[in-house]
Amino acid sequence: MQSYVTKLGNVLFTLLFFLIAFTNHVKCQVTYQDSLRNIISTSSSIEQKLDALRLLGREGNSLHADSLQLYASETQKLAITLKNEEALLDASLMQVGVYNKNGEPGKAIELADKEIAKKYTRPNLRYKQRRFYLSKGFVLNVINKTKEAQETFFTVLSKAENEKDILGQAVALNGIGWSYSNLNNIDKAIEWYKKGLGILKAANLNNRLHKEMVAVLQSNIGLAYYPLYKKSRDKKFADSASFYLDLSIHICRKLECTGVLAISLGTRALLLMDEVKDITEPEKMLLEAINIRKKLGQLYFIIADMSKLSEMYYQSHNYKKSIIACTEAIRLADSSGIKSDIIYLYEILARTLRADGQYEKYGDILAVQIRVQDSIDKVNTQTSLNELTVKYEVQKKEAVIAKQEYHLFKRKILLYTIIICVAVLLIIAFFKFRQIQKRQKDKLETERRQAMETERLRITSDLHDDIGATLSSMYIYGDLAKNVWDTQPEESKQMIDKISTTSKDLMGRMGDIIWSMKPAGEDKYSFTTRLKNYCTELLSPKNIHFKLDIDESITTKITNPEARKNILLITKEAVNNIAKYSNATQATVSFKKENDDLLLLIGDNGKGFDTTIPQHGNGLQNIEHRCRQLNGETVIISEPGQGATISCRFPMATISYG
Repeated sequence: MQSYVTKLGNVLFTLLFFLIAFTNHVKCQVTYQDSLRNIISTSSSIEQKLDALRLLGREGNSLHADSLQLYASETQKLAITLKNEEALLDASLMQVGVYNKNGEPGKAIELADKEIAKKYTRPNLRYKQRRFYLSKGFVLNVINKTKEAQETFFTVLSKAENEKDILGQAVALNGIGWSYSNLNNIDKAIEWYKKGLGILKAANLNNRLHKEMVAVLQSNIGLAYYPLYKKSRDKKFADSASFYLDLSIHICRKLECTGVLAISLGTRALLLMDEVKDITEPEKMLLEAINIRKKLGQLYFIIADMSKLSEMYYQSHNYKKSIIACTEAIRLADSSGIKSDIIYLYEILARTLRADGQYEKYGDILAVQIRVQDSIDKVNTQTSLNELTVKYEVQKKEAVIAKQEYHLFKRKILLYTIIICVAVLLIIAFFKFRQIQKRQKDKLETERRQAMETERLRITSDLHDDIGATLSSMYIYGDLAKNVWDTQPEESKQMIDKISTTSKDLMGRMGDIIWSMKPAGEDKYSFTTRLKNYCTELLSPKNIHFKLDIDESITTKITNPEARKNILLITKEAVNNIAKYSNATQATVSFKKENDDLLLLIGDNGKGFDTTIPQHGNGLQNIEHRCRQLNGETVIISEPGQGATISCRFPMATISYG
């Protein structure tokens, strides 16, 4: 008998299902839903039927309340038969949607709270349970209990973040954005919507639920930009709204999400109103949206779309139609308790009555609008909402701390192992370091010896090339003077003078070589002392006033003997040229540091010369040659009658001797 009744029930359900399926097919032409209905009606497997019913339940936004009620009841029956707790939760979730669609928010919240109060240990059941929080928050937003809605969504967000539930985070963020939108805090609403969209895009999950949620968030962002555009008339807001709405419409048509499609179509129609003079196309889009809502029995969205229709008629100066649509929407809102758009509806109605010249009714509506706004503000204050945001952030930080404490024990276990390993490594490293240190010490000693040998060879070469050649010339001059002393006394005297001059020059060069080898830090071997003595000896007899601008802290860093000698000889060569050829009255020698370079400047106010004409003698060539030996560069600036300046720049790394 029981088997017969069960079979009869299945037959009746199949007939009823075909009837509703056929009706919905005619109304909405939804291919995806039709495929699920086909599985339910043709499959012999109870498991397959249950799976298809649960998938249909997720399409709640695109279903009529009667269809959703049928799917909820049948899902519950099959779930009980198969003892499937997760499917039972899906059935209850569908039932919450039915209550919401039928304008029974109290029953929807009561059922959601009942499921929320249950204790589940299995992760998949806790995951399902979290959807009741989201449904409750949705209903609270519908009846304009924004503070409670946000508290619910923040609770879900914290749990979803802890369990890395991407879809749960996105839905919660969408709900928080919607709450701010209800309070006309559009900037905040957009901020939270975009957070949700960012999470979904970063996850890049290619499944239907995630794609639908992307469409929902894009639609809501477009909806949020619209009032910003209306307020400022800034086209960038209109472009942003159109961009996001078009993206949402594209996804919705592809996935056959008629509920979200209707939302996007409604606002896109209003934007289109500002682009075209004829309202035929935007009116068609908006009426399509309202028709979808009526077929799905979604009273909340019917009210929202009728408010848009009223706004459209107002903008096209069809005030009579605007008043009718707006009045009907307010009536539906009052009778159903759906208050989320009530202030906006009163605002449209007031504007339309004033534009139509009905000033007495206009005043009455303004008074009603103020009373309604005051009652809403008492329940939902911005301060309370900000407190919830802070509370969410605190909870989020507490969750992070809890995770850190959870991992602390594991870290402690590793800590002692790491300490032992580090100690062993340090011991090994110590002995290794001693070996490396010894090798480096030996290497430095070898390099020091090589450097000493190189320096010895350089000094030997200098003595041989410079001093040896000079002594040879002195010998030749002396021998010649001796041979012609009796016959050519004048020539002999000139040769003796050359010997005297050459020996004096040799003494100077010997002094320079010896000076270059002395420690740079001692005052009596400093550049300043050496140059001051030389300039006084050479320039004072010529009545040339000279100034030394030398930074001793820089010159003491010229520790390379070769560099000390070359820089000194460059300076002496330049000063010698000033004494011989410049006819100057003033001269300057300057040592300064610029970035990582030593800058040597020698200048005078003499007669100058044309730098484009080759000069006699080797003085300037010697300066340039010695500068290149130190990887430096020489710049000579002079014009006839304008004096001359020689600039030499040396890298500090070259002139410092390690």
